[in-house]
Amino acid sequence: MIDAIDAGDLHGLRDRALILLASAMGRRGAEIAAVNFNDLTEPEDGDGDGDGDSDVLRVRVRLSKTNSSGLKEDHVDVPRGTDLRYCPMHAVRRYQLALIRRGHVDGPLFVRLDQLGLLGAAAGSPARGLLDPPTDPPRHAGAPAWCNT
Repeated sequence: MIDAIDAGDLHGLRDRALILLASAMGRRGAEIAAVNFNDLTEPEDGDGDGDGDSDVLRVRVRLSKTNSSGLKEDHVDVPRGTDLRYCPMHAVRRYQLALIRRGHVDGPLFVRLDQLGLLGAAAGSPARGLLDPPTDPPRHAGAPAWCNT
């Protein structure tokens, strides 16, 4: 399934990161969709082998079925994969870099994208997360009038 996803655009990068991270974390969809940029860290020497690098991606889980108030600190350490094609850490970092290049540097990690690959409801609007309720359909400058009705 991962091989069928085109990683050449933002949709594909997001989908690969979402599927690989969800699979590695083994958490509910709502918990994965609620991950924010600042919930991801790479602890120094996270694998404890003494080489000073991190071979894990630490993901803070804000809300879960057993922590609905968010008061309990919970995290999951996602190990680096042996094959970069299926490594959740690599997929998430590639997706993050693509978002950063588009100016999205905080807030929800897994954002909605329109058909043109624009973040959020429309170009220039704040990016929305996967769990945010839908708003008005996007309006695009230069599109035919019938597209904006």
